[in-house]
Amino acid sequence: MIIIRTRTALLSGLLVFLLPVAGLAQFDVDFDQAVYTANPGDRINIQVLLLPVPAAGLFSYGAKVTFGAALGQVATVNEITVVPELRFLGFDPGANKEVMPGSAAARGTIDVTLNPLVPYNNSLLFTIALDVDSNAAGTYLLATEFFNPLGPTEQVFNDAGGVNFDDQIMFHTAEVQVGPAQPTEITCPADATIGCDESSDPANTGQPTATVVAGCEPATITFTDSITTQGANMTVITRTWTATDNCGGSASCDQTITRIVFNCIDFQEYVLDLTCSGARRNGVDKLADVYALIAEIAAQVLADKTVCDMAGNQECIDKIVGFVQDHVATLP
Repeated sequence: MIIIRTRTALLSGLLVFLLPVAGLAQFDVDFDQAVYTANPGDRINIQVLLLPVPAAGLFSYGAKVTFGAALGQVATVNEITVVPELRFLGFDPGANKEVMPGSAAARGTIDVTLNPLVPYNNSLLFTIALDVDSNAAGTYLLATEFFNPLGPTEQVFNDAGGVNFDDQIMFHTAEVQVGPAQPTEITCPADATIGCDESSDPANTGQPTATVVAGCEPATITFTDSITTQGANMTVITRTWTATDNCGGSASCDQTITRIVFNCIDFQEYVLDLTCSGARRNGVDKLADVYALIAEIAAQVLADKTVCDMAGNQECIDKIVGFVQDHVATLP
């Protein structure tokens, strides 16, 4: 068996490798995600990576993840899982793992009992299963640093060619977002005006759009209708749309749908013109009688409003026209 090293020191029962310093290449100790999203009570799996892998392969490492004071109060480390190829320290199997309030760390080497040595050539170092408390909410910081419990002179990142690259390590941070990072948003379709024979279904009056934060998809969209009558000529549907995301967040908006049952202004002008012209043709020019006839026409149409609702505005117009034509000759 050949192990390339300049010298070894036995400290606390562990082999510590003090190796030559390498060139200028940069290595990153980073997370597999820049932002982890979770609901209160969730478990987050956090992977710690070394990027890139040294050209000669990895021999040993030591890295710690710190959670910051805020996250440390609302999260608990459930487990640290080290990749099997790095579960050794010296000749002893079992990577050195440490869980402290607000941090989790691991260090290890490849199996030094193998001949020849088998360098580690993947980026994943270890995984932390972090349980988020049910009262957690907001954004929390994760950070990485050296895990060198034997002191600052301990060299922990070494490649399989015997080169230490601790001074080339750049440590990175990530965020844990518990709950929606931004509220779910819903945008209602435009207000609509429909005739008495038109459908008020969303297929005809429009559908809303919802924006949901990543990790909280999908959104379930529902609506409820509140219907009021405004005078005798229209009903108003207030449609409340609600989007509820998979994290429990929701947003609502209102759409107004106006159903024209009987357009009094347009119909009145038409009836007035028709009635007056018909009355003059019959030698009638009594304004009081004309207004009385219009009132009678309006009452007849409103009494038969249900038919208009079913058949549409044009039938309402036809009823008025027919009614006037039937009665105009009776004016004194």
